[in-house]
Amino acid sequence: MREDKALLTCDDQSFAARSLNLLKGLCESVSLIGPRERYDRAGLNVEIFEDGVPSCGPLGGILTALHHAQQEYALILACDLPFMTEPFLYYMIGAALTERPNMVVPVDGTGEYQPLCALYSRACLPAIETAITAQQFKVSDFYEKAGRLRVIGTGEIRRFSPDFRIFTNVNTPEQWAEAKQMLGQNKI
Repeated sequence: MREDKALLTCDDQSFAARSLNLLKGLCESVSLIGPRERYDRAGLNVEIFEDGVPSCGPLGGILTALHHAQQEYALILACDLPFMTEPFLYYMIGAALTERPNMVVPVDGTGEYQPLCALYSRACLPAIETAITAQQFKVSDFYEKAGRLRVIGTGEIRRFSPDFRIFTNVNTPEQWAEAKQMLGQNKI
């Protein structure tokens, strides 16, 4: 899509606002990683941090989030997951706080990691920094070097989203139109 997905509106709020509101119910502090100039104008009323390593995709955003995290864990949530739910995120937080892994990452119905709906501890910083230095920007590539990974498996996810819709992201105008229709009808 040519538009900034974070600023697309759905059900009278931007995707960014929707994600931030979801996180504000779960986290002590919430911030957004991205271009300050763009998001300041959006009136999101949240602290914005510029991506510290802008040339390496989401991995740089995760690094920036961990550098600014006020707690041991940073809950990373992409703004283009309009069907994400608070109960599922709460479940992931519970897994982090009770089991104390370095990462909590769900896998979707196809077995793919969902690294932009995950918790990362500050203990991941050295592995992320090493991956960036080596120009290995695929987020899941650093998992093996970062220590204990808690995978939220498909059986666990089905309790919250039997069809894995919570991981449906919006990448095309058609997906945006479908998301708007489903959210407007509360078919989450």
